[in-house]
Amino acid sequence: MGSHIFNCRILASFSGFMLAIAGILMLGGPALAEDNLAGLVGGMPALYVLDILLVENVGNLVCPAEFEIGEHFKVALLSITEGEDKPLKYPIMFREADLILITKVDLLPHLNFDINELKSNIASTNPKADVIEISSITKSGFHLWQDWISKKILKFKNN
Repeated sequence: MGSHIFNCRILASFSGFMLAIAGILMLGGPALAEDNLAGLVGGMPALYVLDILLVENVGNLVCPAEFEIGEHFKVALLSITEGEDKPLKYPIMFREADLILITKVDLLPHLNFDINELKSNIASTNPKADVIEISSITKSGFHLWQDWISKKILKFKNN
């Protein structure tokens, strides 16, 4: 996909997440992070000028998925270190996701983990979800994540 620059902001509960998601995003535009709503509202342009507002919906794998916050799409991150069973154990989170990012795939050679079983569990919970494997260490899959979110933004902007 072509190179696009997007105006981004991140609303998250802790700085570690903000740094991780900013690294995952890598869309070429400003990705300023805020750790509270007051900072978000007081120190940035009006929300209508943003292309992306990423919101970390904190909690466990059950509660966040149950609440609508006005999003256009939901992305769930699942680390392979959490196990293949998570989509079955916490189906609401995965059933609601438009995209599931399987993270830490660089660890696959070192773990007793069946990626195909995980993908099967995801498909049985949400056959419509897109699934992308990514690694923040090797950067594998980042281009797919960038393309996915870029296409969503451009489609939304063109409608």
